[in-house]
Formats: sequence, C-alpha cells, structure tokens
Amino acid sequence: MYCISQRIKYYRQKKNLTQMEVAFALGIHIDNYLDFESGMQIPKYDMLIRLMHIFSIPYNSLKIGIEQEIITFLSKYAINVVLGNEEVLNAYISDKLIPIEANLLFLELFNRGKQYFEIYNPQYYTDHLQNPSFLFLINIYETHKKLDESCNHIKSKHYIKRKLDLNDCINIMDPLAISKWAFYVAMRNFLKKRQIEEIINEVKEISENIDAVQFLSIKVFVPYLSMIINAAEGCINTDLNDFENLFLFNSFTLPYIENVG
Repeated sequence: MYCISQRIKYYRQKKNLTQMEVAFALGIHIDNYLDFESGMQIPKYDMLIRLMHIFSIPYNSLKIGIEQEIITFLSKYAINVVLGNEEVLNAYISDKLIPIEANLLFLELFNRGKQYFEIYNPQYYTDHLQNPSFLFLINIYETHKKLDESCNHIKSKHYIKRKLDLNDCINIMDPLAISKWAFYVAMRNFLKKRQIEEIINEVKEISENIDAVQFLSIKVFVPYLSMIINAAEGCINTDLNDFENLFLFNSFTLPYIENVG
C-alpha cells in the first residue's frame, strides 16, 4: 500500500463501507472524498484522525501503512529475542504491543492454514501441527529450508491475480508452500498454547549449554518472523490482500492451473 489514497480505499472496503457513507461520516461532499481515494487530494491531519475513527484503525495505519509497522515491530522482536530477552518473547506470545490490525492479519493467515490442513490432511494436523513439539518445529523448518534451497517446486508460466481460495489448494499448493504453511501453523500453535515457562523448559531439554531463548530464536523464532516480514515488505508496494499469496508463493499472483474448479 504505497500511498495514503490506496490505504484509505483498502480500509474502507475492509469495513464494508461505501464511498458515500464515508463522505457523509466525514461531513464532506462525495467529490472531495473521491479525490482522497484517487490521490488528487491528501487528507489533512484532522481528516486523517476522523478516518482513523471511522475505520477503527491506528493513525499510523493510514499515515505510513500497517506494513511498515509490521516490519518494524517484528524486527525489534527478532533482535531482542536473539539477544536472549525472555520478556520480549513473552510479550510476543501474549500479543502485547502487537498492532491490532497486524494481529488480525496473522490470525487470519493461521486460521486459513489450519482450515486447509483440517480439510485436506486432518490426521497430519492432529498428529503434528495441533500441539507440536519444539523438536518437530526444528525438523519441519529444516525440511522447508531444504525444499526452498533445492527449488524443485514447479511454477507455472501463466499467472492469475486473485486471493487464495481453499478450492485452489489441491491444485496449486506445492510441497514448498505446504511446508511453509505447516511451519507457520505449527509455530503459532506452539507459542500460543503454552506458557513461557513451558516453552523455555522444553527448549532447555535439547539446547544443552546454549541459552534457551537464544536457541529458540535461532532455530525457529527468527525464521518464523522472517517469513512474515518478507511478505509484509512485498505489501508495501501493493496491499494487504496480497499478503497471503506473498507469504506462500513469494508472488503477488497464484500459479494458473487449467480447469481449476
């Protein structure tokens, strides 16, 4: 979302509001509001504040974009956890200081991934992703990394631009994308279903003389955050609707498969 006009349009649509409804709420003529969405006019500070309240979002989401906010705070988390800061790790686990819009984005990606595995491979989800061990997280990330390095996944020469639909998954989800989504879903379950003490104790069982928080960060936490950061960075020049495609396929588009659905 590279400019305020696109961000305004995105959050209006996300709120299921018409242009007329937003113009009325702002107390301005519809033509003036249309200038905001077209980029002909840039809203002044007081107008941005009103838009923030109408869309129920933080001010910076319009001013600089939630994508940059995601990148900034996740980078800070990664650095602090690498340094062994258990308090920062606990803040991430408990969703403290995470922007609401970002948290909803992460939750939506998790829920869609969870739904995918529950529908197409329920046994795998139950046995491995629902309550994963730390050792499993290491193994699945290593598997994903090897797939990524080998580049054996097949990409079509033709692309379509659209939001990922679960009906597409059987046709276009290659092993690399599946391993990435599995790692994301398993990692979120691991972090959200345990207290910080449980996590640290489990990591200590295999970290030997290395600090548990640092070991966790190096093995899985930083790679997990990096996947999200990479997708968010791509969204700076597009919009958050592309986040899932960027996360799974490193592309704004989905591979086109003939005779899909």
